[in-house]
Amino acid sequence: MIDLHAHILPGFDDGVQSWQEAVELARLAVRQGVSRLVAAPHVLADQESYRAALRLPEAVAQLQAELGRAEVPLEVIGGAEVRVDEAVPEQVQRNPALTIGGQGKYLLLELPPGPLPRVMEQVVFQLQLLGITPIIAHPERCWEWWEDPASLAAIIERGALAQVTAESLVGGAGPELRRAARRLLRAGLVQFLASDVHRNARRMLQLRPAVREAAKVLGEARAEALVEANPAAVLAGEPVGAELPEPEGRRGRGLVGRLRGWGRHSHNASVSPACGDSHGEL
Repeated sequence: MIDLHAHILPGFDDGVQSWQEAVELARLAVRQGVSRLVAAPHVLADQESYRAALRLPEAVAQLQAELGRAEVPLEVIGGAEVRVDEAVPEQVQRNPALTIGGQGKYLLLELPPGPLPRVMEQVVFQLQLLGITPIIAHPERCWEWWEDPASLAAIIERGALAQVTAESLVGGAGPELRRAARRLLRAGLVQFLASDVHRNARRMLQLRPAVREAAKVLGEARAEALVEANPAAVLAGEPVGAELPEPEGRRGRGLVGRLRGWGRHSHNASVSPACGDSHGEL
């Protein structure tokens, strides 16, 4: 498997805090069947965070060296989980290491806490003009997309991609997020499953179970593509070609049509009324 989203670089965010911890998490990833992993620390919408991101290639190289010494057979690829902000396109041009593998082809985007940013569609469009495909991290957490799924479908139809957190799909983050993740899968809006692992290793442990859950919705081959063929295309800088099947009885309706009936959901205490990551182990 390929894990497209892991907070495994110490010294950048609320992920692992030491090289030893990073090596142990990498060892666990290998035991789960992960062969390649994207180190994607949070990069927030401020100059300090952008400056820190200049150290990403050096940190990835150091982690790979640590893994070599520890004989952990995991390939680490650089990247970042970049907070949506109007400055993102300019910052990515200045520092291509923010993109996955530094190739300037794919960028993992994080929504800020609170309402959807007004610049969301603008940022997605500007990135695409630069030849960069945005990958929206954990869209299942965004309550505004629960209530207005057409806005997410419109972004996906224009060429963006989406990555659901494995823990959400298996129910570890609560029933609301599990339902949201399954609906996104059924609607054909999800191209990747990833761990989004931080310090608590339980998210890494959910990756393989999440593939099994996805298989109940999509079938085994399509579910495996979420952690194999699709992320492999990203790492190669190639188009993601695997399209997910439409649900029974909904063929020919398009993304927005497939999401009709996904109405207003009540929120419970297990879900924060925000779109972004609270930078913790949700």
